[in-house]
Formats: sequence, structure tokens, C-alpha cells
Amino acid sequence: MKKSSWNVCGLVLAVLGICCIVAATQAGILVYSSQETQDVVESPVVPYDQKKAVLYADALQTNNSAVLGYALLRTTAVDPDGDTLQYACDIWDDLNSNWKVVSDPPGPEYISSSLESIKADLRGDCDDYSVLMAGLAGSVGAEMRIVNVAGTGGNPGHAFPEYYLGTDEDEVIGQCRCISARYGCERVYYSIDGQNGETAYWLNFDWSVGRNPDLGYYVYGDSSNYHELVHPGESYYGVGQPAVFYYPDGTYSSDTPGHGYYEEDVFGKEALYEIQL
Repeated sequence: MKKSSWNVCGLVLAVLGICCIVAATQAGILVYSSQETQDVVESPVVPYDQKKAVLYADALQTNNSAVLGYALLRTTAVDPDGDTLQYACDIWDDLNSNWKVVSDPPGPEYISSSLESIKADLRGDCDDYSVLMAGLAGSVGAEMRIVNVAGTGGNPGHAFPEYYLGTDEDEVIGQCRCISARYGCERVYYSIDGQNGETAYWLNFDWSVGRNPDLGYYVYGDSSNYHELVHPGESYYGVGQPAVFYYPDGTYSSDTPGHGYYEEDVFGKEALYEIQL
């Protein structure tokens, strides 16, 4: 067969493949990486949040060698016992510089896997971004989760990833100091919730692309490009707003988290301050 004929056949097969994918998506049929995931998602008795938790966990692909390789190429001086916060910041910097916001097509909600978002040249919605950020950071050892909040005021419903800072206040201060030094911000905001009877601190790694920075984000530098005016920290949701948290092991929890911030005063004293309702 002539080369031109092969090209025509290839084009026809590609179009048919795309049509099949579109038709399957519109019909609510999605292919998951495991039968267990598909069974949970298609079950009529499993709660929505449990289905979403399994979908997120399935999509992270933190143990995938290609995901790890992609993350390693975007981090500096990675070693097995390295600073996962700095690695997460390296990934956040790169992802925010290159992510393109694209909404899901009509039909059932679709969550792209980390590899799918990489192959799509870093395109997708907030769920896709959250999965990729959490998947890449998780592949180099960071402990991440994905947060969902309902819409309030002018803000629509949203998903974003958070980095686990720990439960020890001295350790949290040290990590917030790193963020402050790296990005030149005076304050570093975080969320607080309970975990195993202890206060757990989480740092927001939400995207900065596609919108002007909210007042809660501290501006640093003198850049006129708003993509460069924000840094990890603060939160999309306000104090007193409930949220659902999804973890890499496929579990989830609901809470109304608190909020606080790290700051060093004029005398060089570092402290954590809780924001009251």
C-alpha cells in the first residue's frame, strides 16, 4: 500500500478513536486504571464523596515512573532525604508558569490523570491541576491532599491541592520561614484542622494562573505580570467555610478548618497567629 494510503487510513482511525472517546464520555462511560475503581465509581450505593476520593487517588499516579521522571526534571538537587517543600515549590513554580486553564467538555465530570495532563501539555480545569500538582509533588515524597469547597459569593466551587506542613509548631515555623525567604513575602498563610487528636497545618498550593491575585495572597517583587505576584499559601475559601479533603489513599474527610499565618516581627521573633472568626 502506498504511503499516502497509510496516511489516510491513519487519519480515519484517529478520527474514529476520538469519536468513540467523545461518545463514551457523553454516555457516562469512563475507563479507569483498575476494575476496583470502576466498580466503586459505577456503584449506585457508594456516596459521591467516596467515589470522588477513589477517582482522585486513581488519577494521582505517584508511583508511576513517568510521573516521577517529569517531576525530577523540574526540581533541583533532588535526593531521597531531601526537602520535599522546596521540591513542591519547584514544581509549583513550573506548573503555574505553563498551565493552561481549559474546562471539561459537557457531560459527566471527568478527572484527568497526572499522565493525561502531562500529555495534554498541561491543560485542564482545577481538578486536573490539583491532581497533577499533588501527583508530581507526591512522587518526590511530599504529603499532599486535594480540597474541594463549594461556591460562595463571587467564587465558584473549586478544587485545589494542599501540602502537609506537620503538627509540630517549630517545624511549621521553619517551613514557613523557607516560603517567606524564597518568595520574599512577609506572611505565610495556612489552614488548620484536626488530625489524630493533633493540630495539623496545611499549605495551599492553588494555581495562580488565569486570575488576578486575591487580597489574601501576599504580593512580592515589583513585577507587572500577575502570574508572578503570588506564592504558595493563603486559601481559596474563607474562615468558617466547610470543605471536603481527599487523600492519596482514597479516603476523605469533611471539616470546617481554621486559618492562621506565620510572621516575623520587627525584633526578629517568629510566631504562628490564628485568624479568628
